[in-house]
Amino acid sequence: MKKSLILFLTILLVTQASAFEFCQDGEAGKSDLRIVSVNDMLKDNSKEWTWESLNKIEIEIRVENKEDSQGTYILEATFRDGEDKIRVAENSEDLEKEFTLSSNERESISLNFEVEEDADVGNYELYIKFYKKDSEKTRCVENSEETIKIEKIELCESGKVDKEDLEIQYIRDETKDNEVAWTWTPGDDIEITVSLENKEYSQRTFITELIALDENNNEISIAENSANLKEEKELDEDETEYFEFGFKLKSNIPEGEYTLYAKTYDEENDNICTSLKAYDKSNSKIIEINKAERKVIIKDIEGPVIAETFSQVEYEATIINLGGETEGKALAIAYNYQLGLLQKIEIKDLESGEERKINFSFTIPENASLSQHAILFSTEFEYNEKQDYYKSSSDEDDDIKKYLTISQGINEEEVAPAEIEIIIENETIPETLEVIEETKMQTTTITGNAIGSSEKKSILPITIVIIFLVIIITIFSVYKKSKPRRYNHIQPNITRRYTARLN
Repeated sequence: MKKSLILFLTILLVTQASAFEFCQDGEAGKSDLRIVSVNDMLKDNSKEWTWESLNKIEIEIRVENKEDSQGTYILEATFRDGEDKIRVAENSEDLEKEFTLSSNERESISLNFEVEEDADVGNYELYIKFYKKDSEKTRCVENSEETIKIEKIELCESGKVDKEDLEIQYIRDETKDNEVAWTWTPGDDIEITVSLENKEYSQRTFITELIALDENNNEISIAENSANLKEEKELDEDETEYFEFGFKLKSNIPEGEYTLYAKTYDEENDNICTSLKAYDKSNSKIIEINKAERKVIIKDIEGPVIAETFSQVEYEATIINLGGETEGKALAIAYNYQLGLLQKIEIKDLESGEERKINFSFTIPENASLSQHAILFSTEFEYNEKQDYYKSSSDEDDDIKKYLTISQGINEEEVAPAEIEIIIENETIPETLEVIEETKMQTTTITGNAIGSSEKKSILPITIVIIFLVIIITIFSVYKKSKPRRYNHIQPNITRRYTARLN
């Protein structure tokens, strides 16, 4: 037990002896000066105390002067790897600031600097020193509670070419669906513009890609169609070109903070490569993905583009809850006034982020106009059970229109094709000749007496009819020399019955 205690005290003494002291002669005057807090203000970096090259960093130090008089004080910061001092800031002068404090005054002082482009990757101790000017020996306190991590994002495998040769000038959020730049909601339509300047190379084709990283710097997929995150353009030397990307943000992307990069390389030589993190007004931007509190939309529709009257039409819809809460009840709606269509499908217990397939099925009416019709698919949600109504409905931008062209069809229930049968025997003239044609609309029978009417009428029209019928019968007889011939004919549209009698 005694040996263990001696060993522990020895290790403790060695540790204390080798510890770095930022104050010149160690801390002094703690009762007069105090470092209240040290904070990473996340200016460029998305993760506290995790930085990468060229990040703009702000460290806020809250200090207190507990002396009885006003004085001039100095704050300094340094980065250490054990006993070795390392270079992190591009300009070391940015790690020191002089200021005045009144008696018993507290003040927040910020050190702003840019991480050196060639800063070594690793973990380092941050030391903060707060002392009175010209009195460091007697009035000095320090803080060494924070460890910073330097990371390096290498999107170009062989390293980036010089900015003097090829440069991505900016990455800009055009705010198509989102009202605030770099603040996105799942399902949003996003537009990004990347400006590229070819300063040195002869004419060639450059490919530009958008790459998103999560808080752990792991690449993630953000677009419903990843092909929309890559574009190619041909640039001459000294030419600037704009790459325009349009994509739909994945509906199931988790909430959180992300960083966006653009990477450009020569189609024929990927060693000619450069990249840039998304910046806005000289500050790198963090993408914030936030779900709406309540939002249900139709995500996709699959179905026909052409249909006939009387036909059955089916559409398969994908409905998704983009909101942060489960929807106890929601409605999916298909509507077209001219087709008399208003179909509602109720969905229950749709969880946040959940997708479901549903099917709309309806019949195209007989009197539908033979033209193109826009069928609107929309939603209602946020159901109020007490008042039995939906408080919210989908926005016009989220609704989907499907265009359906209507052509003439046949009502199989009402239209029964009829067969016309005409049999003419040689040397035989039937007393009655009937011609029958079918229609779905009506059946009309017209009957007239050829001869022998009790009323006195002109016999000329009757004579003409008789002559005409005789001619027709004669023609059929010529073609029916040996055996009767039978003709079948289907008339789907008109039904009429004509009867003529020969007396």
